[in-house]
Amino acid sequence: MSSPLFSVGGLASGLDTSGIVKQLLQLERQPVVRLEQRQAELRKVNDAWGQITTKLSALRTAIDKIGKPGALAPTKVSSSNEAAVAVTANGTGTPGEVSFTVTRLATSHRIQAGGSFASSTATVGAGTFALVDSTTGAQLLSVETTDTTTVEQLAAQINAADGDISAQALKVADGDVRLLVTAGDTGASGSFAVGSAPAAGGSTTVLTAGVDASLQLGSLEVTRSSNTIDDLLPGATVELRAVTAGPVTVRTERDTAATVATVKGLVDALNGVLSTVKDLSSYDAASKKAKPLQGNDTARRLATDLRAAVSGTVAGLTGPISTAGSIGIELDRYGAITFDEAVFTKALADNPEGVTALFRRAGSSSDARVRYITSSDRTTVGDHTLDVTQAALVASATGSAYSSPNGQDRIFTITTGGQAVTVTVEKNAALATAVTRINDALRLNGVTTLTATEATVGGQGVVQLSESRYGTAGSFSVANSGDFGLDGTHAGVDVAGTIDGVAATGSGTRLTGTSGPGTGLVVEVSGADVTGLGPVTVVGGSAGRWRASCAGRRATGAPPTPRWRRVRWAAPAPPSATRSAGSTAASTTTSCGSSRARRPCGTSSPRWSPPWPACRARATAWPASSADSEDGRQPSCWPGLTLRLTDFGS
Repeated sequence: MSSPLFSVGGLASGLDTSGIVKQLLQLERQPVVRLEQRQAELRKVNDAWGQITTKLSALRTAIDKIGKPGALAPTKVSSSNEAAVAVTANGTGTPGEVSFTVTRLATSHRIQAGGSFASSTATVGAGTFALVDSTTGAQLLSVETTDTTTVEQLAAQINAADGDISAQALKVADGDVRLLVTAGDTGASGSFAVGSAPAAGGSTTVLTAGVDASLQLGSLEVTRSSNTIDDLLPGATVELRAVTAGPVTVRTERDTAATVATVKGLVDALNGVLSTVKDLSSYDAASKKAKPLQGNDTARRLATDLRAAVSGTVAGLTGPISTAGSIGIELDRYGAITFDEAVFTKALADNPEGVTALFRRAGSSSDARVRYITSSDRTTVGDHTLDVTQAALVASATGSAYSSPNGQDRIFTITTGGQAVTVTVEKNAALATAVTRINDALRLNGVTTLTATEATVGGQGVVQLSESRYGTAGSFSVANSGDFGLDGTHAGVDVAGTIDGVAATGSGTRLTGTSGPGTGLVVEVSGADVTGLGPVTVVGGSAGRWRASCAGRRATGAPPTPRWRRVRWAAPAPPSATRSAGSTAASTTTSCGSSRARRPCGTSSPRWSPPWPACRARATAWPASSADSEDGRQPSCWPGLTLRLTDFGS
């Protein structure tokens, strides 16, 4: 590369032009440096709030756990003879025990249909294989066979039929195969018989009769259709495994250790937030620098609110347990939360309801027609007035005076919950038989809330259909019932009314507040007379205050994540009168949100500054507009200069 023939440097001219240019460029870059420093500071603040958000998430999880029903009153169960009677907890129970002797286990009804077959491929012959309920005579299933239907094929047809009955071709020995048919459920109610069968399957042998389990409690006999019993002792599921010679004791008791662990988890989560806030708001003496959140008012208020729920009295509570300190949760002199397990355990033993009320929102009503279900953090603590204008009603249909179907079977359809159920009542069937056929059809299709009964209207017997579910959810319709007189759509009615004078939403018997002081309050209103209902009293809990303290802190308390934009001035070259030494184009970086010298993004023009002084005054005088609309602007002081804004991350 050849050298220039002639060059005048700084020594010859007396000016250090290279140094001057370098300093001018460094000076011109100072706004960029300051913005980059500010960007780094904001990122540290953002990272600090990210750490706090993680701790708040853990706190919310602990609060949600303690707010679940039964979280503060878990129970554990035990059996004095696990080999014969196994027991597991199935939720919240009441402490207690029961002793009983297992005198009989529940068994499934099982029969052998037909005699012995030479093999599983032996044919059973043509005909109809049908099973009927041993008690009611109602048909349970029906399958058709042909001359070529084998034993194993008949078993497969029974298994595929729409019924809770199974079959198998069991090989007893060489040349000896039996067709076994078994009820799906245990107990006497699962007994069945063969109604009709091909010639080869006509004979029936009962191998095991379906019987209920029997428990002897002193002189009292208790029976259940299953060996798994979940309603013998609250909070416990009992599994009968063997007949016993003597009494077995099943006990339910409070699991104090589990409750202590749940509360300790909440205290640990609270301290996790407080210690993180304290650390990020402190001054680091070693580095002689302030932590990112030192002096941050939002962080300070967060810590203050969380501590206030510990030191203050819970609104609506009176008596010995009205503060966290009364159950062993207190603040120490350093602002941390301590938990005295001994004090808590004693308070839990003496007043478990009071401990629960301290943590969780609770409610009550002196009116027997009103039952408190739940409330939310938005529900005002105190009394709430109810004005119910419509009691909840069940859907029902009362037919015409009953007359037996003449000449042919009566076939009609009942539709409920989107499911159509076909009912067949035989010709000449009596009223009681018609009611049985309707109920059998409903139950066979899994409908358990709609029931047919015999009723008397004007001295005449009628069929009556009634739902057990209140409100529109229990609506049903009937079509083609003919002389039964049940046709039409029959709708239930939801409860309607107001809570604190504001219209509430009704669903069945439950009324839910959607706005006003009663927002989130859910009550159940029963009975036909709903006039003059008493108020519902809501008591706030510490958990609700903690939840309210941390809710939305990440969104409202933390500073907004800065949206940094690249401001690029695109031009072939600046005018000679305003050109910076050695530049043909330039760029700078700015933020459009957090700096005091700039306006919020999307609401007004960002206060950018062109890098060339002569154009700066006129360019900053442009009319304010949205940041995005500035993209592509061209200042008249510099023909060809174009402003470009480009997002490049947070």
